[in-house]
Amino acid sequence: MTDSTTQPASKGPTHVAYHFRDLGDGKSFKTRLGAGWSHSKGNGINVRLDTFPLDGRITLFPATEDKE
Repeated sequence: MTDSTTQPASKGPTHVAYHFRDLGDGKSFKTRLGAGWSHSKGNGINVRLDTFPLDGRITLFPATEDKE
């Protein structure tokens, strides 16, 4: 049986999930929460989170080649 949320090991994520916490004075702190992959059946993204933000907000950005 195949898990529909499991992605092939050779295919990296298309998006990265972040949480931004406002520190005041126009500054924020960024925490990486997980990653997302394009859905196999069309428009959509499967998201796998390693942790959750306290305020419930998640921002997805396109993945880049740069490693953090």
